[in-house]
Amino acid sequence: KKMKKLIIVNRETGKIAPIEEEEKYDPRLEGLEKKRSFKQELKDLNATEWDNSLSAAIFNQENAEKILENIYPYVREIYPAIMKNPELVESLPQQSKDILARAQNAEEYINQAEITANSLFNRAYKYGTKEQQEELKKLAKEYRKVSGIKKEGQEYSSEEIIKVHDPKNKSRRVNLLLGGLQNIVPDMYIPIEKFAVEQSAKTFGNTAFNSYKKFKDNAPIVTIENPPAGFAISTGEDLRNLIKESRKQFVESAIKPKNDGGLNLSEAAAKKQAEKLIGATWDVGHINMIRKQGLGEKEILEESKKIAPFVKHVHLSDNFGFEHTELPMGMGNVPTKEIMKRLGKKGFEAKKVIEAAQWWQHFSPQGQPQESPLNPTLAAFGTPMHSTGEGPYWNQAVGFQQDYLGGYGNINPGIHHQTFGAGFSQLPMELGGQMPGAQGSRVSGNPME
Repeated sequence: KKMKKLIIVNRETGKIAPIEEEEKYDPRLEGLEKKRSFKQELKDLNATEWDNSLSAAIFNQENAEKILENIYPYVREIYPAIMKNPELVESLPQQSKDILARAQNAEEYINQAEITANSLFNRAYKYGTKEQQEELKKLAKEYRKVSGIKKEGQEYSSEEIIKVHDPKNKSRRVNLLLGGLQNIVPDMYIPIEKFAVEQSAKTFGNTAFNSYKKFKDNAPIVTIENPPAGFAISTGEDLRNLIKESRKQFVESAIKPKNDGGLNLSEAAAKKQAEKLIGATWDVGHINMIRKQGLGEKEILEESKKIAPFVKHVHLSDNFGFEHTELPMGMGNVPTKEIMKRLGKKGFEAKKVIEAAQWWQHFSPQGQPQESPLNPTLAAFGTPMHSTGEGPYWNQAVGFQQDYLGGYGNINPGIHHQTFGAGFSQLPMELGGQMPGAQGSRVSGNPME
């Protein structure tokens, strides 16, 4: 079903906003009108947001360069001496003092531009793709080289200090940084589903890691359930992506050295534990509720197939695709048998829980004890009564001839009426009965006179 709106989130601020597919008018097109997809709108929004973030730093940098353009030749001559002995400023003529004041203004502009650029670098690296992060590493290396900044702990000579603080040199390195950042546009706005996966993966991955760190092989399994259709991460594809990211988070934490909070595991060992500890609970009733979005059995089975390799638990309930009614299997339109086929071996091995709470509360026979949803579920699946897999089956149970405590049995057989009365069958044939030579009362057994 085609979306009318796409809900997006700013990854840094958490701000939520909708975007729509729009028709834009482009003078380069003969018909002027061009329909824009969600992807195009989102790309343009991120580009605009990034340009706006850079503009303040670029503005400050341009102001600094305008000032330095006229005064730097003079500043370059006296700046080293003043850096070594700031008291020399007092002995300079007023015109020189004015020039130095302007140089200080330029330096302030540069400092503000550099602070903004460094902040944007952090944002770009944090939210950029792996390819963008590699480009930023190269940019940072070049930035350090141009600026003359040394590794932490290394000492600077007096000449190196002058170079680092020289206004023109500072301007040059800020220009380099801003130029590199203009070529990288991080995805600050992303679809809400992707944002939910990112944030949830941190929670589930860290939960599994801390649990394993404390309990080792006795750590509980973290299974993530698909919520009712319509909520975030309710499809097989979204849940699969969340589990992958959660496992990735686990691995990243587990391979860290112990002195850095990790377990110093090899990547292979960490992946093995992640696959063991993090998986999916697939609720067949929840995914069936995509029917109210205009989808059908085909899409339900496709989503089930996508999540199949990650399934550890299965929740069984039935509904009609619109409300979360939680009926026993067979009472709604959940294609449970077909779903289980799509889940394959993982679904067969998974622990299964019947969730029929609402049926139990409102619709099940109210005798004492109240009837369990297990029998209707076994009947819906056509489950054999014997472990050998042969018949009879639970959906045939009602028609069986059974002993007194074995179920309904044969309801109201004719022999009851023949033996105990409430009919004319034991009357003599001459009186309309069916028993030749029948004698006696059906109550006392004494002959009739």
